[in-house]
Amino acid sequence: MNTPINASNTDTWRPSWERHPELSHLLRPYSTAVVASEGTRPQPELWDICNGCILWLPPKADVGEILDPRLSSRDPAFFDHPILVLNIEITGPRDATVHFVTMTSLRKRSLENMRPYHRDRYLPVYPANPHPNSGLLLRLENERSGRGMVENSYVSIDDGVFSLAYRALRCYAAGQKGNGYRHRLTRESFDQAMRELGRSSSAWIETGGLWEEFVRNHVPTGAEEVLDRDV
Repeated sequence: MNTPINASNTDTWRPSWERHPELSHLLRPYSTAVVASEGTRPQPELWDICNGCILWLPPKADVGEILDPRLSSRDPAFFDHPILVLNIEITGPRDATVHFVTMTSLRKRSLENMRPYHRDRYLPVYPANPHPNSGLLLRLENERSGRGMVENSYVSIDDGVFSLAYRALRCYAAGQKGNGYRHRLTRESFDQAMRELGRSSSAWIETGGLWEEFVRNHVPTGAEEVLDRDV
């Protein structure tokens, strides 16, 4: 599943959070991402990812240490695919564990061409067609041209839930301007996916409030500065 490349000018572009006049100085000391070279998927910042985000699981050889035995035992073909983030356990301003399910292109097959009992293993994401049995279709917050899924993709609900250190993951889209939240399900679609997975939804933070929430909860003295700004 190869996502086409959309490279940016590395001399002029800065991440969105660096252009925020009031939060950038609080976030900058905890930045772990590096400038993405042309043709690569960038590493997201921890404050740029959230439940409902679609990220990229790199090739197994590029992941590094895998503590989850369910993931480490998987064949390399299982890797190098998009994933749907279900929950993030943040243990510090630079560290977190991401819990996720995998996604697939079904090798460009459609659900309509699969046997009925196989179809229920997958949840289609727009712009794929709605599920032929249930009519379910997961939608993205931003479906503008260039911001949605590059090809028809489906959430796999039978493979199980996996975990990995967030630094091993990459943004869904290649090119320097990647932010984890650029490809995120709507809250309603995320809740639908969680129900199909038989799991309870995790607390939802609106995309526009991700940076402030991170500063408030995970940056030393950040809460005081945010509260002072809100007064």
